[in-house]
Amino acid sequence: MRFGTYQDLFKQPRMPALFGIGLLVRLPHAAGGMAFVLHVRKTLEMDYLYAGIAATAAAIGWGIGSPWRSRLIERQGVRRTLIPSTIIEAICWVALPFLPFWWLAVVALIQGCYMVPAFSLVRQAITVLAPKHLRAAGLSLDAVFTEVAFVLGPLAGAASVVYYGSRPVLVALGLITVCTGLALIWFNPPVHAEDRDGKPPGRFRPTPALLVVLGASMAAAMLFQGVDLTLVRSLEEWGKDHLLGPVAAVWSLGSIGGGLVYGALGKRTNPSIMVAILSLMTAPAAIAGGPVSLGAWLLLAGLVCAPALTSINEALTDLTPENQRTEAFGWSGTAMTVGASLCAPLVGLVLDKAGARAGYVASAGIGLVAGIAGYLVWRRTHTATLSPDRLP
Repeated sequence: MRFGTYQDLFKQPRMPALFGIGLLVRLPHAAGGMAFVLHVRKTLEMDYLYAGIAATAAAIGWGIGSPWRSRLIERQGVRRTLIPSTIIEAICWVALPFLPFWWLAVVALIQGCYMVPAFSLVRQAITVLAPKHLRAAGLSLDAVFTEVAFVLGPLAGAASVVYYGSRPVLVALGLITVCTGLALIWFNPPVHAEDRDGKPPGRFRPTPALLVVLGASMAAAMLFQGVDLTLVRSLEEWGKDHLLGPVAAVWSLGSIGGGLVYGALGKRTNPSIMVAILSLMTAPAAIAGGPVSLGAWLLLAGLVCAPALTSINEALTDLTPENQRTEAFGWSGTAMTVGASLCAPLVGLVLDKAGARAGYVASAGIGLVAGIAGYLVWRRTHTATLSPDRLP
């Protein structure tokens, strides 16, 4: 285990700034998810099923927009793609809190289509700026910084909604989106190596192996979305709504620790196996009797979150040509939003009918079945292009 790998990574030109700006761009998205759910549940006073429908609308938009905006980055460059995304997304954030539910769902769909593709853009820039021997550490650290955003974001989002209400918080998120989008436009992350041959990106054609990896992305998102919704319901049942941010932060802190260790180890694991393990680690949250025990179980489950995402991104990097990699990361984002869109209404219905314990069981069960199925398909197709000792 070599933690000095991270020191070597930060010595690379532009790398510290890339991680810093990447964190700032993700913060409003992390805070926005929690604020959005609380707006539907608290301000609009609607059931979890409707909160799931609203989240699904945003997820569908992101599923459409992620590969589309990522492909535009490949063809037109970062700045020409991000300027309209930043403007439209900010307008949507400001409009959302003043709309009735069904109009809110429509605007959330539009917002998702134009959301700044920060995740795919930052990950592709890491694969360009980091030497090959540091790439795995870079992707692990990216997962860790993503979790940092989801530590600070939900805390800030939940606390701000409690003290100021959801409407001013959503408007503020729109203004923050403008600032962070401008920072990313100014930085202009590289998406191609300097020695690239200049050929335009070809048509993205996923192989069977790549489809399995995208399936792992979808399964992970189904689990995350289910746990997010169930966490809110758990604390409502216990009358501890004010602890929503801290408990969510404990879950993310576990992921940060797991991601740092996984990156330092430098080992590879099949993404579908990682998702299955993550699901098994999440299921015991159903037996939690209060916020403290729930936090403890989620801390343990979190240890596998960032490693699972890292294994997905490593496999995508190895299976995709460089001039199509940004779009591949975009399709991974689409797979995750499709998973979230499938899971949110289902788990929302389970929560309304059977409560939080059933929500954790349903979320973990969906992720486990999807992870096992993905691995079986991987083994059956025999299309893995990585050596057996790297990705079984």
